[in-house]
Amino acid sequence: MTQMSHLLRHFAFAVFSAAVISATSDLNVAQAFPELTRHGYASCTACHVSPNGGGVLTPYGRNLSRELLSTWGTPREAEVGHGALPASWMEKLDSSKVRIGGDARFIQTHRENKNVRAGQFFFMQANVEVAYDEGPWAVVVSTGKVEDPRGKNEFKFVSTKYYGLLRAGESFNLRAGRFATAFGLNLADHTLSVRRPLGLGPEVDRDNIEASWIGEKNQYFLSLMETSSSTSDSDRERAVVGRYERVLNERSRIGGSFWHGDGGGTTTGFSRDLAGLHTIVNASESWFLSFELDRQWRHVRLPSGTSTTESQYGFLRVHYEPVKGLWPLLQLQHERGDVALDSSEVNKYGAGFNFFPRPHFEIFGIWNRAIRQDEWSDEAYLLLHYYL
Repeated sequence: MTQMSHLLRHFAFAVFSAAVISATSDLNVAQAFPELTRHGYASCTACHVSPNGGGVLTPYGRNLSRELLSTWGTPREAEVGHGALPASWMEKLDSSKVRIGGDARFIQTHRENKNVRAGQFFFMQANVEVAYDEGPWAVVVSTGKVEDPRGKNEFKFVSTKYYGLLRAGESFNLRAGRFATAFGLNLADHTLSVRRPLGLGPEVDRDNIEASWIGEKNQYFLSLMETSSSTSDSDRERAVVGRYERVLNERSRIGGSFWHGDGGGTTTGFSRDLAGLHTIVNASESWFLSFELDRQWRHVRLPSGTSTTESQYGFLRVHYEPVKGLWPLLQLQHERGDVALDSSEVNKYGAGFNFFPRPHFEIFGIWNRAIRQDEWSDEAYLLLHYYL
């Protein structure tokens, strides 16, 4: 059986499991949506300064944290200060050109198999992000600290995001600076099979020049990317990256991405090509799924010649929302580091939840049952996230 057949089989199994749960449930469903795409917000610019989403919120996006995401919340709780500051201050801030945001994340990890049982709790991130939004143009700077979890318990001061943004009309944007390159789903969980194994996590800083066109039905992103000077010589890379998305029925989207990069050190170098498909589907009032499948061709240049490795990575997550702000989920991850080697395949079957109890607070938990070469292991983590 081909590797694509393997992945489609896992995909069908997960969707079938979700359907069985749906058919046997008799819960009262609240009229709420587990992602803003499901509520008609296919474009990220309604809520974020960034054309690709994430980061500092607009006043409108801040209010949606209470109206669409949170289980509980008072009318002013979505404000900076959660309503503790005078209302007149907040009116002046919202009407000004200054936008304030930030994140703080705590995490508890756990991994267990027949040889190892280990876990760790640490404060993984704290940062503040500030934007000055003039309208036709904006400037964004984020600064903070990230903890190295490998034993020192020290915070490293970093600035992983800063950029200037030009807007030409309602659709065209030009952005330059340091930020995440637009490829595939813009997922916050950087440990997923479609992020870290492809080198798309936050451990690598990337400088970009990005042009985007965001229409009512179609969205285009084209980026020229270069890893920062702090990247090790063997991982340095320059790439051209593109992404296209088509909005379906105003509440779902489907898209594709490509990546062509070249880099490496002086003695050995590499080039790689990535091609991916992704979708976000609003299946019903209470069901929602996201899916991504990526294929990579990596060519390593050695003195003896060129070696090529073909890889495949997939991700599926199915959400159900029984009450506003609580999303139980089923998740499948697939990794095949070398499609020619059965021993390189890893599959992870997971169950977990997202919970947004109050505006700007998130609790995310996931447990994965992973199989590698006929050996099973348990992997889990619990994330406490505050976003300003």
